[in-house]
Formats: sequence, structure tokens, C-alpha cells
Amino acid sequence: MMRLYAFLLLTQLATCKGGGSVHDIFDGTFQQIVDPLVKGYIFDNYGQFAASQLTFRSLKTHLAAHTDYTYEQLSEDSRSEIIEEVTDEIANNCNMGEVELEECKKRIGYQVPSKTSRDEL
Repeated sequence: MMRLYAFLLLTQLATCKGGGSVHDIFDGTFQQIVDPLVKGYIFDNYGQFAASQLTFRSLKTHLAAHTDYTYEQLSEDSRSEIIEEVTDEIANNCNMGEVELEECKKRIGYQVPSKTSRDEL
């Protein structure tokens, strides 16, 4: 029974429309795509981040506009969890935005990416 459930789940995920399939999560492609975009968005809006005014909705809307993923795909648990891990990295290393922007970038080793969309990766 468990094998059937796993097969059905993987089949459903692998056939999703738009920018990705289950493979992008398991092979790390999704993380490679969104990591620099999430960090860039947060750093571009660091004042709002520090004031706890950024929302996951605005972040996912931004990601949907800059990737082949739909908002709905970005809201799926597996992808949403990866997005949250990137935001948590910044929140935890930069004391929820209390650390100065440039120091925060240094703490997580952030460099402005030269490639910003899925097509360029």
C-alpha cells in the first residue's frame, strides 16, 4: 500500500505543469534557481524585511515573475519549504534584520548573482 501511495504521489508531482517537476526538488535545481532570487529580493527590500513587512506572498509573486514556476507551484509544501530555508538563513544569521545590510550579506556569503532567471542557469 505504501509503495502505491509513493508511486501516485511521485506521478502527480512529476506531471505538474509549468516550471518544474519533482526532479527539480530532488536534484537541487530548484534551490539553485531560487536561492539567489530569494536573497536578492530580501536584500533589495531589507528595510521591510527588518520591519517584518515582507510576506511570503510578495516573495513568491516575485519568484513567479522571474522564473517558469507558477505561484501555485511555489506554494507547494516541498518548494515552499526550500524558500523558507533560504529566508531562515538570513533571519537567523542577521538577527531578523537587525544586522546592517552589508554585514548581513557577508555573514551568509552573498554575492550579487550574474544569472537571475531559470533560463540563464
